[in-house]
Amino acid sequence: MSFAVPTYAICLVLCPFSAWRRGAFALPGESQKLWTFVCAGYCIYCVSDALLGLDRFSVEIAEPARTILVMSTYWLGQLLIGLACDFASPELSVASCLWPQGAEQEEDVSLESGKQSLLH
Repeated sequence: MSFAVPTYAICLVLCPFSAWRRGAFALPGESQKLWTFVCAGYCIYCVSDALLGLDRFSVEIAEPARTILVMSTYWLGQLLIGLACDFASPELSVASCLWPQGAEQEEDVSLESGKQSLLH
């Protein structure tokens, strides 16, 4: 464990740093907002993991505060990282999967064709 924990901590700290550095060198046409969301998400996720580490190895955090703090920071971090995917590929975003752009148009077309078949 003397090797695993510091190795994991280094990897965990490198994630937001990498996103921040990547945002500084965004490619043409790439959104700066994307890397801001990724970096913020990773930082908040690091807080979640740091709370777990403190509770496990140093200071015990009482329930239900531990669960509320860990899970809220975990899910907020994941949400921000996920929102970055929406900026990177809007056509593959969560919102476009739940509410496809063409769904209303297809419904309107089927209603129109149904009306026309009733009239003829």
